[in-house]
Formats: sequence, structure tokens, C-alpha cells
Amino acid sequence: MLRFALTLVSLVLASSAFAAGKYADLEKCYQVHGQLEEVQKDGKKITTYKSQGDVAFECNEKVVAKTKGVKAYADVKELASIVGRNSNWQSALAVYTEGSKSAPKKEVCEDSDAYRSAGLALSSPEGHVHSKNAIAYFEACWSILSKDIPDLLNAESDSYHKEHLCKFLKGKKALPKDKEALCKA
Repeated sequence: MLRFALTLVSLVLASSAFAAGKYADLEKCYQVHGQLEEVQKDGKKITTYKSQGDVAFECNEKVVAKTKGVKAYADVKELASIVGRNSNWQSALAVYTEGSKSAPKKEVCEDSDAYRSAGLALSSPEGHVHSKNAIAYFEACWSILSKDIPDLLNAESDSYHKEHLCKFLKGKKALPKDKEALCKA
């Protein structure tokens, strides 16, 4: 019980320390869900409710915008972590993809959280923002991850996952012979 209490205290302290960091304003952005907001529409005051989903979408967009032009991998990692913790890791993929344009590409592309996020995002339907982000990440990182991406395709992959990877790998003319049967099923 004492060990649990100490772990809980250390997590709270770590979270507080992080929130006071370089991107504290973005971290706080996610905390406004569940609140009522007054807005002007057609000259009338309207009270609206800010749902967690709406807030996450708005804040994710702000974090991705902040990532544009970021040169340091550590900053890309921190910004992606903000989205991952406060929204979801599939959405954090947009940060990694944007970061790969200006930060050291090798570090961003080889980030295990980004790679894992891309794998998760493949389970989204065609046209969904998560699947689009996964393909954009693979495209941006192809020169670095071309040998690893085919490993994400396996018998346990769900249908969306297979569909996206098969299409991507076929487009790159990089579908391994031993994976062809998975793409026919």
C-alpha cells in the first residue's frame, strides 16, 4: 500500500513538473473540456458545451501547428507526448509527421512511440484522419523505415490494418513475397 501511495505521489509530481514546462500552455489547452462557453453567433449570445472530443481536436490542431519548423527532436517528442497523453497516440502521429519535415528525420522516424502509433492508426477505416496520418508518416519515413514497415503486416492484423499496409507496400513495390497471401485474403 505504501509503495502504491509513493508511486502515485511521484506520478503527480512528475505530471506537475511537466505541466510547468516549455509547452505548459498547450498542456492546459486540454483541460477546458466539460465547461460551458459563451459565444456570439449572429449577434446573439449562445452558451455551448465544450466536449472532450471537441477540445482534443482543437488542441491537437494547435500542437501540430506549433510543431511546424521545430528543429529539435526533443521538442517534437515532447509535443507528440502532449497529444498522446491528452488525446490519443494515433493523433500524436500528426506531430511526428510534421516534425519529420524540420527536425532530424532519422530521430523522428526511429522513435518507437511514433512507430507504435502508426501501427495503431492503421486500424482506422480508409479516409479516417488516423489512417491518413499513418500513411503520411510511412511516406515521410520510407527511406529510413522501408525494411521495418512490412513487419507490421501479419496474420493477426485486422482488415483495415492489412488493407492500408497492402495498398501502401504494393504502391512502393515493396510487398515481400512471404506477405502476398495476406494481401489476397
